[in-house]
Amino acid sequence: MQVVGLLLVVFGASKAFAQSNFAGPDPVDFEISRQPTSAALLEFAEQASVQLVFKHEITDGLESAELQGEMSRVRALERLLDGTGLEYEQLASNLVVLKPKLEELVPKQETAVSEAPERPVELEEIIITATKQRSPLMTTPASVSAITQVTLDDMGAHSFKDFYRLAPGLSVQDRGPHQKKIVIRGIQNAAHGSAAGNTVGVYIDDMPVTLLPSNEAIDLNLFDMQRVEVLRGPQGTLYGASSMAGTIRYITHPPELEKSSSRVRSTFAVTESGDPSYGLEGMLNVPLAERDAAVRLVAYSLTAGGFIDKTFEGAEVPASPGKPAFGVAPREAYTLAPLTDSNANTHEVNGARASVRWEIDPRNRITFRTMMQESTVDDSFAYQAELAGDLKDASTIRLPRQDKFWLSNLQSSHELGRWSLYTTASYLDREQSLTQRFDGTLGEYLTPTGSELFHTASTQALALEARLKSPADEPVRGMLGLWYYQHDHLVHLFARIQSQPDFNPMNELQPEDSSQWAVFGELDFDLGEKTTLSPGFRFTHFAQDFGPREVLVEPMSVYLPARGLQDDRNQFDDDVSTFKLSLSHRFSDQFYGYALVSEGYRPGGFNQNILDNPQMPATYEPDSLVNYELGGKWQSEDERWRILTAIYHNAWSDMQSVFRLDGVTYKTNAGRAHITGIEVEFQARPRSDWLLSASGTVREAQLDNDVTSGLGEMTGFEGKEGDRLIGVPNVTFTASAQYEFSFGKNNWMGSARADLAYVGDSYTRFRADPPADPGLQDKMDSYTLLNLRARMHHRKWSLGLFCDNVLDTRAELDILELFNQPETTTVVRPRTIGVEFEYRH
Repeated sequence: MQVVGLLLVVFGASKAFAQSNFAGPDPVDFEISRQPTSAALLEFAEQASVQLVFKHEITDGLESAELQGEMSRVRALERLLDGTGLEYEQLASNLVVLKPKLEELVPKQETAVSEAPERPVELEEIIITATKQRSPLMTTPASVSAITQVTLDDMGAHSFKDFYRLAPGLSVQDRGPHQKKIVIRGIQNAAHGSAAGNTVGVYIDDMPVTLLPSNEAIDLNLFDMQRVEVLRGPQGTLYGASSMAGTIRYITHPPELEKSSSRVRSTFAVTESGDPSYGLEGMLNVPLAERDAAVRLVAYSLTAGGFIDKTFEGAEVPASPGKPAFGVAPREAYTLAPLTDSNANTHEVNGARASVRWEIDPRNRITFRTMMQESTVDDSFAYQAELAGDLKDASTIRLPRQDKFWLSNLQSSHELGRWSLYTTASYLDREQSLTQRFDGTLGEYLTPTGSELFHTASTQALALEARLKSPADEPVRGMLGLWYYQHDHLVHLFARIQSQPDFNPMNELQPEDSSQWAVFGELDFDLGEKTTLSPGFRFTHFAQDFGPREVLVEPMSVYLPARGLQDDRNQFDDDVSTFKLSLSHRFSDQFYGYALVSEGYRPGGFNQNILDNPQMPATYEPDSLVNYELGGKWQSEDERWRILTAIYHNAWSDMQSVFRLDGVTYKTNAGRAHITGIEVEFQARPRSDWLLSASGTVREAQLDNDVTSGLGEMTGFEGKEGDRLIGVPNVTFTASAQYEFSFGKNNWMGSARADLAYVGDSYTRFRADPPADPGLQDKMDSYTLLNLRARMHHRKWSLGLFCDNVLDTRAELDILELFNQPETTTVVRPRTIGVEFEYRH
């Protein structure tokens, strides 16, 4: 009875074990995270439909590696047991007993340093869902980077800014939290602050968050994130509008049915010449209802200390002589009070996520997720390098920002015979508020030192999708989907002039709503055992409606006609069709190649002609991009290294270009461009204790013709044939090395990691004025970043030390000069040294 009490028998109550054979050749699609061995074995038994018998005590203190992808049951169990000192014996077709290896039972002489358990010498297989179905990364005919939770944790990534350099071809124009313009493969043609539309689609699970009128990406916290997938190249067939350059998918960790687990991580760091940063993050996973359901809870609170000083010392502004203009009296003399504050740009993030998974039976599953996050920035992350000095901001106003969102998502998957049906419904409620500097046409006349423009925006968005998938083992396979998206958006703009507080040159409500529906599909034709032809399509209808605009302005100003409720409405409707065609071939078990032609687009729209200027075009059309790509994926026979590479050429036509008319920006279709490049990713585990990776891209991104407004005047936004596209480095490179070791008598483990990134130079605007002199461009210099981390851990807890931006580099992320404002620069956070503590159970 005592022995029986020590045995753990895994039956997986609702599974049909009698139909499975442990040693059979049929592969199983495993998805098991890195965790204690006992919990991993529970998940293995459930997913493999195998009965395991073992003593609880033999797994105490052991941890198993992550297991992802299709493989035989035998191979999967061997990988889970690798380095644990355990072995298995098959007693029946579906019954397996685990026990310590014989040599582990022989007493050993105690030494000063215990030997580390063997680690796997092969790379982990990665399964992605970028193609809206599960597929191995190494046999997906597309250029995809998958950054797993293990990698995010190893490099200490808390948000997008910490990991994006890992993916070749991915860059960003970064003005700080809530102000990131994401760029893939250099497909970008406008300054960050010019309100140009998104070219990269961003999804949180199945909710698109870049189809909103605001083009500012959500800065999502990455704690307990299962993985991030970066799809490079147009994704017009699967993801539709605004995925013209590619798509980024944040995939949150689903609840785990087989085990309870928890995790807490705390961080403290000090930034050079800045305030300290600190944070606390936690996760709890609890199975319910006899392991048919589970709930997973995540909460976090982080504060990043500021490092930019406010240094405005006050000013006496003289009166403006002259007669009234535009119905506004001449400016009287006024005094601006000093505005000084050290480390003013503090950033706080608070959020929570909850998810519930219910496995009704093996063929039907429902998952509900909800999350909220509130992010607050006290002041701008940009500073006036030339005017005020290093990390100094002498602007006369504060520029706070706040971004708060609530996202809920309901997913269901059903097996209908040999077919499968997947549905998802998402709802997003987002509130934003920010303060901008207000100059404009009357800036010099009213307030030469700038005033405040308060901007609030509220958005409610709904996304629905259904996909039907045919059996995966047929020579012709397919997927057909329906998609619907709708949002309501309301903006309130209110300007406060420092010289005349009672005069409001802008006070306006701007309502806008948009809807889209689409039908899309893909087919896979097997042309023999190793070759597959895959066509895809998408048809989308979208409609936009803006107005009526409510203007609350008295007296009349040059900005807005004082007509109260403006009854004019702007409406825009259009239909867009996109295509994709890929041909893939497995040349051997180690080499997979593909050829791909794909198309993407951005939807058209209307311009907000607030001055009723007849020269401004009322609408602009969609622009499109065609991608021609050759890709290859190599993996060694022993799975110790892999290389993923792609060569591509993108032809961009009818570019949505931004111009300015009487101080107001608008968009029109003007110009063509091409982007040609090569991307490479490399990963290797040459020994069990070393993990190496590198990635890089080399590209040419240029205008193919002059880009002009066609109005016969220079506005500063024009470009010349041969100009490099804005904010696009031609060369980027990253490399990382991680060494793992053991020490001490009690199996203490340790690791050391270095991450190096190089980003080439880029430009912030086109050569607008003749002659075509490169000196007219604002150049952002190349930079190199180095991050170092070390960690030791023992069973359930770990302690880490890190130093980010070791070289204390002023890496320029964006340079901006708008409306004759002083030039401002945004840089990477200065050298930051910190400590991180984590507990897992």
